Amino acid sequence: MTAEWSAEQREVFRSLGDILAPATERFPSSSEADPHARLLDRALRARPDLAERLAPLLTEAVREDPVHFLDRLRSTDPELLEDLITLVVGTYYMSPKVLHRLSYPGQQAAPPLPDEADFYLSDGLLEPVMVRGARYRPTPAHTEVGAEAHCE
Repeated sequence: MTAEWSAEQREVFRSLGDILAPATERFPSSSEADPHARLLDRALRARPDLAERLAPLLTEAVREDPVHFLDRLRSTDPELLEDLITLVVGTYYMSPKVLHRLSYPGQQAAPPLPDEADFYLSDGLLEPVMVRGARYRPTPAHTEVGAEAHCE
């Protein structure tokens, strides 16, 4: 279940995010990249563990200057700072504004060309693999954990 953040916690996240990912000539700040917090909501749904761990931190940060808060967090709880950075950066790189400025279209399907297999088979590189046949290790659900089994 996703932890619900208050408007105050969200505002603190925005201010901390702008320090961690400030605007530059070419790129927007963290809050400019997600002005309506839609991407933040998406990230919180994807990582409810971060939402729950960071909620008390954001409540605590309300009473402190954001720059000093981040400096203190860096020395007192670097793992929690890493969680905050993960959420800020993850949200930032979901932004279409940022992706556009990076000239990154996102993940796209790249179907093989009709004769692509012939190219890879032409020099015999895959021949030993094809002669050997299929090999895999069964998943733990299909065998005892720790068992070393090869299926041929």
